[in-house]
Amino acid sequence: MTALNSDSAVDHIQALYRLLLIRTGQSSEAERALNETLTQPLQSANSNPGNQVELFRKALKMAVNVAESPETELAGWPLALHHLPEPARSAATLFYLEIFNPRDLAGLLGLEIEQLARTIDGARRTLDDNKVAAELSSLKLTDAKAHALETLLTQGGNEPVPAKFAASTADESFANRATGKSQPSESDEESDQEEDEEPIKRAPRRTILFAVGVGLVATICMVIFLIADRLNSFEGSDQISELLESANNLTGDEFEAVETRAADLQDWFFLKHGLEHFTVPKQFADVKTVGCRVFKFDGASVAQIMAVTDKELLLYMFQANDLGVKIRKGKWEIVEGDNWVGAVTGQNQICFLVAFKGNKDEMKEFLSKMGQ
Repeated sequence: MTALNSDSAVDHIQALYRLLLIRTGQSSEAERALNETLTQPLQSANSNPGNQVELFRKALKMAVNVAESPETELAGWPLALHHLPEPARSAATLFYLEIFNPRDLAGLLGLEIEQLARTIDGARRTLDDNKVAAELSSLKLTDAKAHALETLLTQGGNEPVPAKFAASTADESFANRATGKSQPSESDEESDQEEDEEPIKRAPRRTILFAVGVGLVATICMVIFLIADRLNSFEGSDQISELLESANNLTGDEFEAVETRAADLQDWFFLKHGLEHFTVPKQFADVKTVGCRVFKFDGASVAQIMAVTDKELLLYMFQANDLGVKIRKGKWEIVEGDNWVGAVTGQNQICFLVAFKGNKDEMKEFLSKMGQ
């Protein structure tokens, strides 16, 4: 995982503090959680106290105590961030802190990239990007406290920072912000950072916004695909697919020879098999038949006709409710299988299915021709 905008351990400590402050709403609770994050051993056996990614992961997993009172020390846009539900609160806060790139941030939060995109986009609809980033950056520990925690971090996190010191620096930090006083400079201590630490490139917020936008576009395309797929299906389509697949095992010997018009078979099916559900759309009335039978499919009685036009056809009739098929009257639904393609329509609670070996485009052309 690649951290971004992370020039020093102090930067990460300040970012951790801001994240925890937004999550808790209280500086004392944020500093307590920060102290625990830096002093408790990391869960990963391969982790070390300087592993900033693991620190953020541990901070996010840590249970924080939010004051029962609705009042917090936050105001303005940071308060708006605080009032967001999780995971939007943590996701949006880290987004504005520009600590990690989008894919790594998604992994840190345990979200898919599309989920992260939707979460951040939803949060940003109620926020002002520039003002949130500016006000968020103003929330910080005093330099003295930050460097004390940095020392603790580099020493391996063996001793916690005294609570008295934590509370006093927190009070000082908020008091200075309230009165407009500047924080004491600790530039000399900053110069003592390890010189061999490799600088890591920053990720401007516009880069993250672009990546989030790409994620949103991908999500929208997926939704459109799912909706289109749903619109192209109907209730009971799986049963029709299985019915088409069953035709692969036919040899022709199953049928009784009956040569007539399809529309003239109603009496034959009733007298021979007691079958009452019979309907043939008018465009198929004159189709020449060569064989008929009735068979059981999933407990339902299905009438099947072998017929010939310019194609070898199989015609099926069955009660719609028996197989859980719902189709609007007069509408044709096309189902394409591995070898067979079928078109089914409904009339008086009876389904009529025509099938042949081919594909969806061929069925569309065939229906168009039959309807002329």
